[in-house]
Amino acid sequence: VDTEEEEDVPYEEEKTVQDLNRDEKMVIERSDDFKRLDFTISDILEVNSRVGNWAVVSVSSFSEGYFSGGVSGSQVGEITESDIRVMFEGQETLKGVMFRMGPESEAYLSHIDTVCFDPDNESQGLLPRLDSDQTRNGFCFNNQEEAKEYIGLGEELVAEVVISSYMYFRYPTGGIPYEADLESVVAIYPNWEEM
Repeated sequence: VDTEEEEDVPYEEEKTVQDLNRDEKMVIERSDDFKRLDFTISDILEVNSRVGNWAVVSVSSFSEGYFSGGVSGSQVGEITESDIRVMFEGQETLKGVMFRMGPESEAYLSHIDTVCFDPDNESQGLLPRLDSDQTRNGFCFNNQEEAKEYIGLGEELVAEVVISSYMYFRYPTGGIPYEADLESVVAIYPNWEEM
């Protein structure tokens, strides 16, 4: 008779927001001198395309399905550098500023009470972008209810997060944040400053 003993597996408690708080002061840099993970349209149209740790799942024009006429001289559905939507699958751990837009967020009135993330200069280099795109890659979380568990309305804090399912797009009128799924929050740094 085989009497194998079961190995004790330590029970891991679910972490609370307080457990994620770090006492040390975090200094982050958010400037125009950030790292980049560039791609071109021809890079992502190839079968089984990858950009860094991200697999390309789908590529379409952003205007497709939204408008019935042409956009800035292009045809609806035509993929261009100013009219593109790319869905990436993968996972990355990023540091940056997590914020929940309050009523004072005039620039994004349609996104009031939305939790978004602005990666620091180092983490910018982990997010794919068109090589012609000179803007910082910030994004809002698709799973807002989970994200709101970590931050109050109108608050800003530095956090280390794990994301997946990153949606990158460009459209001539701009002003639309990219999207990602929040997988987990690794750490929160309420005591922080920007360089």
